[in-house]
Amino acid sequence: MVTSLKLNRYLLEILRQYVTFLVDEEFPPIDKIIVQNNTTQNSVKPEFVFINDGWILETPSLCFKRLNNATDYTPAIKKQTTRGLFGCATNEKLETFFTGSVLTNQNKYYMSIYDKDINDINSHHEFDITYAHISGSGSSYTQTDGTYTTQFLPAKTMYRKYMLECFDKTDGKFEFKNGINGDYFYAIHFDRDSFKDRLDPGNFQITLSPIVSNPNQLYNTGSNFYFNTASNTIFTLIDDSSDAKEQVTYMEDVKDYYYLVSGSLLDGVYDENSSNAWGVVFPKKGLLILDGVVLDQSCSFNTVTASIEGDNIKKLFYSISGSTAPTDARTNYGSWFARSSEYNLVETYFCRVRPNEMAYSNNPTYSSGSNNELRYKSPVDDSFAYITTIGLYNNKRELIAVGKVEKPILKKKNDECIFQVRVRTN
Repeated sequence: MVTSLKLNRYLLEILRQYVTFLVDEEFPPIDKIIVQNNTTQNSVKPEFVFINDGWILETPSLCFKRLNNATDYTPAIKKQTTRGLFGCATNEKLETFFTGSVLTNQNKYYMSIYDKDINDINSHHEFDITYAHISGSGSSYTQTDGTYTTQFLPAKTMYRKYMLECFDKTDGKFEFKNGINGDYFYAIHFDRDSFKDRLDPGNFQITLSPIVSNPNQLYNTGSNFYFNTASNTIFTLIDDSSDAKEQVTYMEDVKDYYYLVSGSLLDGVYDENSSNAWGVVFPKKGLLILDGVVLDQSCSFNTVTASIEGDNIKKLFYSISGSTAPTDARTNYGSWFARSSEYNLVETYFCRVRPNEMAYSNNPTYSSGSNNELRYKSPVDDSFAYITTIGLYNNKRELIAVGKVEKPILKKKNDECIFQVRVRTN
């Protein structure tokens, strides 16, 4: 009975010391940042007492430490990074194009393009292509449900979608360079996860090639058009931002749109400033709008604008995929090049673990029994622990960021560790 009372008093004293420490240290600290490792660690060397042939921890263990804002914190800085746009291994360059399977009705609205066959587990969705017409011409089809027949106009739906997305309105016509209004156009919309904040202006190039199609609109559908293997022509198109050195991108002066013009990344823009354009590039939307009239004239699309289903989306696919393949008439072929740009605010914290800090633990593997006796005597003089996790807290004592080190780091009492932690704040 006497032994139990002594043990209870001893445990109460430990609890009193622990609570007193928490109050004194304002645990967790009210400073906005503290550092944590994976086990309950000491910031100062604890005291051990010898009881009943065993060593037990007398003072509380700590796993947090205040950081000095003056020496351990770097305010947020702007960081602009670019990377290849595409999901393939050569993520700056795309040379192969495969169509993806969508529902029967969906493929009348758009076509999904991948870098490999969709049955390949390594294939990536790169972009979608579509055809749009102000009144839906070239896309009309009907569906019968019982006694009711409904007419659908996918091209009209897509026209309004992109008018709303580009200009926040659904009325009027799409305007190209030099005030040219388009009744119909084609669109290339890149995967949202690929272009991050925006397409990188000045680091973008696509290629198109002519196709074979019939001027008679009634015969310009289905299998009556195909890639022109006899043509020796290939068109390379870039934006007119002239930002190959990323000066505009770095200064955040990227415009909402640029014109898509003839040119190459190597030689720059081919056209004069007064020349008409192939279309419009919206970097922040990851979107290209191609003038249907220009495609008819340059690539022989002969876009179907009658009140029938014209399979116009396939025409753009044949032009894209054909431009990256050699033919009997030409040995040169194109590739698509593009990068995405991302703007971040990054804060840096230096989390310093000094000698005699965080080298002890309350981990259950260190102790045993109801008295919390240490399994081994060696940690008393030769303490160590493994650091695996760093946590950052705000001034409300809430965990706002946590990171894992690549592998557990052995921390002995005479060792010092410095962790450089970068936190993206946007």
